[in-house]
Amino acid sequence: MAPAGLAAIARAKANGSWELLDSAERLEVPADLATALRARPPAATNFSAFPPSVRKLHLTWVALARRPDTRTARIQEIANAAARNQRARTGRRARGSGGRVRGQRARRERKGSGDGRLEDAVQDVIVRRFGVVVVRLVGVVRLHR
Repeated sequence: MAPAGLAAIARAKANGSWELLDSAERLEVPADLATALRARPPAATNFSAFPPSVRKLHLTWVALARRPDTRTARIQEIANAAARNQRARTGRRARGSGGRVRGQRARRERKGSGDGRLEDAVQDVIVRRFGVVVVRLVGVVRLHR
């Protein structure tokens, strides 16, 4: 590994970000979330019945909050949703919401390159989040001959 990479790892270990998501990976519920879930009687039962992947997503969402008020708001949202036996909105796109990208791709293919231009979608941004590879359409490249 390059020295810059080793330095980045050392910084992450020093500031605690290296182990930030370890408790979420182990599905350990933080004390403030557990208190909020217990305050709403069906919420704790419903939350524990969620699949492990959903619980990990919620726990990661709480762990990644930078400000205390953001963390509190996320905990309240998770607890309220769990009381209704629903999953909280965590900022991730819902499954199947990629239809818009497919629509853009289909329109681009129908349009063709009859005027000598090559149009192609740039999908360079690939982010690994929560164990899922997310490909985001960044823009359209137009090359003129």
